[in-house]
Amino acid sequence: MSENSTETGQLLDVEPPRPNRAYDHDPAVLLRLAADERFAMITESVNGEDDGDRYTLNREGVWRLYQTARDGEKRQLITALPLIMSRRFVDDRGGVRFELAWLTDEGEVKRQVVTAETLNDAGKLFRVIPDNAITSTTSKACVEYLSHLRRRNREWLVETTQRVMTALGWDVEGTATFTAGHGRPHVVHDTRNTGKWLKAYRQQGTLQGWVDTVHAVADRVPVQVVLSASLAAPLLRVLGADNFAIDHHGSSSTGKTGTGRGGMSAWAEPVPTTVPWSDTETSMNHKLAMLRGLPILLDDTQLTVKDPKKLEQVVYGLTQGKSKGRSTGDGREMQDVVDYEAVALITGETSVLSLTKMPGISGRVVPLSGAAFADKAQAQAFTKGCCANFGHAGPAFVEHLQDQDAVELRARWDDLRKVLSDQVEGEIPGRRADSVAVLQLANHLGHEIGLLPLLDQEVWVALTAGGTATATGADDRPREALGMVLDWAVMNRARFYERGQASGEGLSPQGGWLGRWEAEPASNAKFKTPYVGFNREKLAETLERLGYQPDLILNVWAERGWLLMSSKSGIQHRAVVGDSNTNVVAVTEVGDLFTRVDEGAVTTPGSNVVSIAEKRWAQEQGQGLSNADGQSGDTDDVV
Repeated sequence: MSENSTETGQLLDVEPPRPNRAYDHDPAVLLRLAADERFAMITESVNGEDDGDRYTLNREGVWRLYQTARDGEKRQLITALPLIMSRRFVDDRGGVRFELAWLTDEGEVKRQVVTAETLNDAGKLFRVIPDNAITSTTSKACVEYLSHLRRRNREWLVETTQRVMTALGWDVEGTATFTAGHGRPHVVHDTRNTGKWLKAYRQQGTLQGWVDTVHAVADRVPVQVVLSASLAAPLLRVLGADNFAIDHHGSSSTGKTGTGRGGMSAWAEPVPTTVPWSDTETSMNHKLAMLRGLPILLDDTQLTVKDPKKLEQVVYGLTQGKSKGRSTGDGREMQDVVDYEAVALITGETSVLSLTKMPGISGRVVPLSGAAFADKAQAQAFTKGCCANFGHAGPAFVEHLQDQDAVELRARWDDLRKVLSDQVEGEIPGRRADSVAVLQLANHLGHEIGLLPLLDQEVWVALTAGGTATATGADDRPREALGMVLDWAVMNRARFYERGQASGEGLSPQGGWLGRWEAEPASNAKFKTPYVGFNREKLAETLERLGYQPDLILNVWAERGWLLMSSKSGIQHRAVVGDSNTNVVAVTEVGDLFTRVDEGAVTTPGSNVVSIAEKRWAQEQGQGLSNADGQSGDTDDVV
């Protein structure tokens, strides 16, 4: 903006160097001049041909002057506010856009970037400009006006053309330029209308403040893995690696959201860049399309339990690295299909791998479990530090990355993934080694410049294997299914016919009983083993909704001895539920399947599923995270 201009709408005493050119001044100055009686200074710049229509501006708007055989010269108000074409842009994909600027009734200058196509389409143009500046009846005349304005000022528009980015991160090709936020170093056009999310890519606080925060939790492996994943995003292009996701899952209040936001704080303000799974699939794809080497935080997969197809499509699209083409029809956004490069930080109570049956995803998803923080105080201190110091670490990492030899980096990556693949068994862990090696290299590079603590080799081997020290863990779908069903049962405990109830006792809940919760079998019961019994039809519906094949899962449960069966001919158990004697799928002894000593987690005693479920129920009730209706009031302890 000109040093003589203001934002208050006051009139300015400015003489343009070339009075017949509108663009010798900042657009804001011109619009304010249009409110003065000296608007004649810019009349020539908006005139049409000598023998055609002419245009002029004043405070009321843009006037079209035209001749009629009967009445001579007449004039028509074609915009209700003074409007000009103020700038030409060429984006990183070769597209051309123009900025329109207008003065509101309050004296505020507003701007809108539109495509060249929109400028020539009367139907789109009047929808683009707010404040009722253009109507459907005058939009055709306005298209002609802007065409004249563009033609009369072509030389100036070309000379002052500004190059802009259509995404954050690397340029379309190469690694010479990285845009970490609007104007850092390039202007970024919000071609996908992401609003506050894009604006949150800014800086606050100091790099040292962020480093101190991160090193205060140096011994918290899940936190350090997520931070490494955040910094790994710009490495994808340098290495030629594929997009992948970190799947940080576990029970509520273990710090998953706070850890993910810590990862985002390397690049941006953490809270506004948190994308909940309740967001629309279209909105998620728009944000992904704005990334070329940055992470994205997709928070709380539990919100997709009723719509697993959405999660499946987003995760599959992420692994393919392509956005969906979609048009708004208003000309503001270029919404064609674009390639993007991103590392997704996904959080949820259940692993993504248990919520989708899409082939090919497992190798690009790195499961991560375990409590992120030692206690609530540590979690809150981490959150406070990341929310006060953000947007510094990512650009510092990129600067270090640009100083490295790309060939040598690829050689280091090759060595790391070979070591990892040699230390695990199975096809999926073998493919996952590529992604985990990117994480490990990011951790090494971050450590070289003091950003991150260095993690041990054992951590990366465990992640490659599937989040545990063995090759089972998260890749074991029947195990994952049982874990999720157990959580579901705990959240809906009030809908299970319980111990101590006689046949017909108790009112049936809305939707009917889900099964029988037999914690203390009667002394005369044939089977003395506690169990959680599920109505087979309702259990099958739940498994299918979550992306499992019910018959396959139940058969594996039976083969592993996890079910109590009344007859060798079937996998069900006869039990009293309400006022009927019916068959249930009775889950009972599961060995040490859920007995673990994760960091910060309490070892679950016993091998019977009821004792495990009772333990989880007590924890949920103590934290106030569930009610009798199974509704979660959840969230992580961290903001």
